[in-house]
Amino acid sequence: MPGLYIYDNSVVAVTKALKPSARGELEITDVNVAYLRRGQLRVHRLSRGFACWTRARDSSLHEAFGLRADD
Repeated sequence: MPGLYIYDNSVVAVTKALKPSARGELEITDVNVAYLRRGQLRVHRLSRGFACWTRARDSSLHEAFGLRADD
């Protein structure tokens, strides 16, 4: 799910308890589900006009910081 994720310090223990997915990776959705099950997940819907880049490359960061409101 695209979004901005901010966690408390217990996220370290949560992620250590995770098992890799079928893709062989730890999934952010599994972290969110763990917080949901603990009753500690809070969600704030972002309004229109927000952009999200999910690629983990340096060039993606350059794209994101180069985005202008009039683009």
